[in-house]
Amino acid sequence: MNKTVNINLGGEFFHIDEDAFAELKRYLDAVRASLNQDESIEEIISDIESRIAELFVELLPNPKSVVTKSQITQVIDIMGQPEEFDTDEPADQEHQNRKATPKELYRDQDNKYIAGVGSGLGHYLGIDALWVRLIWLLLTIFSSGSFILIYILFWILVPAADSTSQKLKMKGQPINISNIERRFKEGYDNISDSVKSMDYNKYGDQVKKSSHRFFEAIAKALVIMAKIIGKIIGLILVVLSLGTILSMAIGFFSVGTIEFWGQGNLIDYLHAVNGYNAPIWVIFALIFVALGLPFLVLFIVGLKLLLPHLRSIGWTAKVIIFLIWLSALISLVIVGVQSMTRNAITGSFEREIPLQMTKQDTLILAMNKNYVARNDHRRQDDFKIRMLDEGQKSIINQDVRLVVRSTSKTEGFVQINAYADSHSLDDAQAKAQLIDYRISLSDNKLLIDPNWTTPIENKYRNQKIDVIVYLPTGSVFWADQNTHSYHQNAKRYQDILISGNEGHYLKVMDQEALCLDCKNDGLVIKSED
Repeated sequence: MNKTVNINLGGEFFHIDEDAFAELKRYLDAVRASLNQDESIEEIISDIESRIAELFVELLPNPKSVVTKSQITQVIDIMGQPEEFDTDEPADQEHQNRKATPKELYRDQDNKYIAGVGSGLGHYLGIDALWVRLIWLLLTIFSSGSFILIYILFWILVPAADSTSQKLKMKGQPINISNIERRFKEGYDNISDSVKSMDYNKYGDQVKKSSHRFFEAIAKALVIMAKIIGKIIGLILVVLSLGTILSMAIGFFSVGTIEFWGQGNLIDYLHAVNGYNAPIWVIFALIFVALGLPFLVLFIVGLKLLLPHLRSIGWTAKVIIFLIWLSALISLVIVGVQSMTRNAITGSFEREIPLQMTKQDTLILAMNKNYVARNDHRRQDDFKIRMLDEGQKSIINQDVRLVVRSTSKTEGFVQINAYADSHSLDDAQAKAQLIDYRISLSDNKLLIDPNWTTPIENKYRNQKIDVIVYLPTGSVFWADQNTHSYHQNAKRYQDILISGNEGHYLKVMDQEALCLDCKNDGLVIKSED
């Protein structure tokens, strides 16, 4: 078992075993020995250490991994041995091409007029910076100045090549000992030459530096404004997304206590219309995930804008969140499609009740004053849920249609047609048969219930009732005013009781009715068109 050592290399902390540490120390001592005549040895060593730290970060599977001797060998192979280079001659071309570094986009600070964007693009594209600047100038002219904004965006978003490693990456040159030393010497020589020629270029340098300071001030101001705007947007996203998530969570856990228009618990209504066999809480959980996860993502984005150094949740977590959201969305689509298909087919159940009346009798028609019905006696197709006397939660609906027709039979009868929707004809007919609906006949008075009921377990499936009263030709009937809303029928129903004839004695004729006590005696009242 090897001991490990904690080291600080290029501003980064690493765990390294003793053998690897000894090998790294030997290598850096050899590099230092090869540069012992160089005046800028400390700066070069610092750049070399920064490059080695970058390679460690690339080679280690995670920040807590221990650097081993094999990884030191890989780093040395990339950087090159000090003895392979002659500090006064160009490096061996074969080693220079080893481990070629892909170009990265930086702003060139050594060859800039404003921010170094054009020169950086020139390095990245492999063309002279002069051509880039000319093209940019032409594009700015022909785009009515739009490329000025694009330049400012490049200025803000593209980092400057400050370190030796960044300058080598900008040019796509291998980041090894030879190139780091050569690049550092070139920069040092450029500074020396500029100092020597300062007297000759004094006024030009002053103008150039002034323009640099002016544009750098503008860039700093734009960066500050962008950061402030980003913070504001981040704060809005955090507050909005967090508030939405909390509201959804509170609503999710309190949905069972919500009253639905004062008619009962909301969860009962959801259970009644639920076309899928999954529990209500499962559907609510799917809705919460499908709607809540996008707001969670907005919350994370807002936090990143507020706290730029906040550690990322990682690609694994991002993929998991996306898959969970996609699964919830697909599940909701499946539930919705299946709910619609469960109401695709309409079935019916028919029963017939004799009236035991002949054409010599007079029938009184009226809606029963049922305690579960509305007081206004109007036909409506909405439903409510109430607890009946026997303690059973039931669906109650006033979708009841009244139709009066003539018959050639000697006795009248009532035909009750119940309808319901479902995914199959058999199931629809079964649900129609489970509708509880009643009428009563006493002393030639027919009382019709204004509503039907069914246990909540049967679900609401667009159930409705048609009550068709067949009266013998020649008989007389009288309809109460409270039947008005229930027999507003079109011609296709062949209803002989039309609107406005309530409260009159009507004699049943062949497919029509004769008003016996209207002002115009003998007027035949026919069905409405």
